[in-house]
Amino acid sequence: MEERCGRYDYVEVRDGVDESGQLVGKYCGKIAPSPVVSSGNQLFIKFVSDYETYGAGFSIRYEIFKTGPECSRNFTSNSGVIKSPGFPEKYPNNLDCTFMIFAPKMSEIILEFESFELEPDPTPPTGVFCRYDRLEIWDGFPGVGPYIGRYCGQNTPGRIISYTGILALTINTDSAIAKEGFSANFTVIERTVPEGELA
Repeated sequence: MEERCGRYDYVEVRDGVDESGQLVGKYCGKIAPSPVVSSGNQLFIKFVSDYETYGAGFSIRYEIFKTGPECSRNFTSNSGVIKSPGFPEKYPNNLDCTFMIFAPKMSEIILEFESFELEPDPTPPTGVFCRYDRLEIWDGFPGVGPYIGRYCGQNTPGRIISYTGILALTINTDSAIAKEGFSANFTVIERTVPEGELA
């Protein structure tokens, strides 16, 4: 493509269904732009070329991420990895996902974060934090079991142990800044009960 992004050769990307959508960028030259993440389920892409200088053109790779309840998952294996959608690339906007780990009775669930970065909340008002993108964790069902915490920025949850046999994680993101998200390993360990405590 030509070096000038004016009336000549360019690719225009808009966040929406047509040319009325918000302009994400106008691209030309030989350097590929950073990944583009739409705010919804549509992107408008327009390619314009004049009759003069020829170039190799372009190719686009796209991925579709589910952002509503469809991105939620249940885990029942003895070990595994939980990753935010798109990890290690930036997660999509407007996520509302729930991850549930279910273990047999008398088991511990150990969750260890290998990587963690969500949009920070640098100036939260008193008593409120992680207003934009956040990961919340419960030792049990979301909003019901004991609340473990709310996390954002690079404030990693570290190592978490659940004794209820159920561990819930919810990730919620807004429509602005996105980061790489998180990756966490979980392991289920069956606890042994001493003979004298059997009912």
